[in-house]
Amino acid sequence: MLRALGCVLIAAIGLAAGEFRLGRASVAVGPGAWVKVLVFDAGGSRAALVVVDGGDHDAASVAAARAAVEAAAGVPASHVMLCSTRSSGSRTPSAKIAEAGRAASASIAPVRIFTGSGREESAAFYSRFLMKDGGVRTNPRQGDPEIVQPMGEIDEEVRALRFDGADGATLATLLNFALCGTHGAAWSRTLGKIQGPGSVVVITAGACGNAVSADARGKSSPRPEETGEVLAGESIKVLARAKPAAAERLKAMRETVRAGPNLDAEVQVIALGPGIALVGLPGEPFAELGAAIKRASPFPVTVVAGLANGNIGIVPTRKAFEQGGDDVRKARIEPGAGERIAETALRLLPAARREVSGR
Repeated sequence: MLRALGCVLIAAIGLAAGEFRLGRASVAVGPGAWVKVLVFDAGGSRAALVVVDGGDHDAASVAAARAAVEAAAGVPASHVMLCSTRSSGSRTPSAKIAEAGRAASASIAPVRIFTGSGREESAAFYSRFLMKDGGVRTNPRQGDPEIVQPMGEIDEEVRALRFDGADGATLATLLNFALCGTHGAAWSRTLGKIQGPGSVVVITAGACGNAVSADARGKSSPRPEETGEVLAGESIKVLARAKPAAAERLKAMRETVRAGPNLDAEVQVIALGPGIALVGLPGEPFAELGAAIKRASPFPVTVVAGLANGNIGIVPTRKAFEQGGDDVRKARIEPGAGERIAETALRLLPAARREVSGR
């Protein structure tokens, strides 16, 4: 169904060869673990998104991954965004990242981009709760009778980018949702069956620092496979309704922010034309920070990816620090750093849009 729809849309609007090109690759790292690379090419510039299934990456391992992609795919290291799908697990070897980068570069072909957005209310839940004693507790036990209410809301948006080739076949799909963990395997596998073996499904975690897959007010927790299949169901609808987006130029920008004593955080933006921006935030930002960036972004489509370019732990809001809770007490960043990170993204986004808009 998705492939047929893509053919109809491309036939209607045409495909300008060389306007925007994409390379994609997926390389197995171990049992159930992959590294996936998307290489973007437009207007004489290249950028890359590298997604690994786990790993507590630090500045040194991020630098090594970027150098590997630069050597293998001809993408400047500063234009490479490295994202993890979860905060734990073994780091992906640079040799595997280079292998995926090389394969992605070799597959470069003209594509048309389609974007879509939906909502899924049953896959992620707020992790911080007001309790009857007046305190705030993170991840209380399932069905705890002392729970009063959650202290906020997670971001329920399911964002999708689809990259179709000249024949209308889907070459790659980029999906984003504010939840990290192992649910991505089932999500990717379900979509892969529909789109075919030539398509690469890439999933990034959004602002997921206060999101979990089980509602503490309920009596049971879903398996990761169930969460992944729910998200796949919503993304199938989103992709079927996706609309075309133009991208003749791209721009990558980044800036380092002080997040605490001896702790730096990198914020990165990759703009795919004037309509789409990928924002890479370090660690696991709270949902409120990601939502604020998307609301104020000058790009119609803004994908906020957490666990990007290094893991600095959870990134709470200043308000969460004031409320307390086990999670903020263990945070590595200082109060206010989350807001500085979001403000940096909102400085980079307008600058990037001016560059790709030509004005």
